[in-house]
Amino acid sequence: MSRDDLISEREDPMPRVASALTGSLLAAVGSLAMADGLLQPHQWQSRILLIFGSEDNGEALATTRSMLDEHEAGIADRDLVVGILAAGGGRFGGRELSREECLQLRSRFGAATEVFTAILIGKDGGEKLRLHRPPTALELFELIDSMPMRQSEVRRRQRTRGMGADER
Repeated sequence: MSRDDLISEREDPMPRVASALTGSLLAAVGSLAMADGLLQPHQWQSRILLIFGSEDNGEALATTRSMLDEHEAGIADRDLVVGILAAGGGRFGGRELSREECLQLRSRFGAATEVFTAILIGKDGGEKLRLHRPPTALELFELIDSMPMRQSEVRRRQRTRGMGADER
């Protein structure tokens, strides 16, 4: 038997490699699609603040939660939906998230488990800010208030309030 006969009788590993890569790619795309599916209903409606934490950075999570509680009115006024995601699960916009959903969002945004990460996403779906420390209300509000869409919202609200006062 020749060397060529031996090679042709062996199983070609390329189809298995291609199949494994395709399966991995489809799983990754599926995870991204599911993560995007959680966020997509908020596009053009709300800004999103995602807080990724773990037991290792519990103090940063506690500081952030305290800030969010203290500035509830400012957060609501800026159409900000908050997600706090830990290793075992989390909450996003008042909805409980499973461990799997949290992992999908972590993967989508490249947020490492051991690193505290805060990400602000604009109404357009673009990432506006990424911090590896607790955000302050001042820096969030100043950034949001400097955005053209927010400035347009404020002007529109002022006109609406002004019209209501004139009609009385």
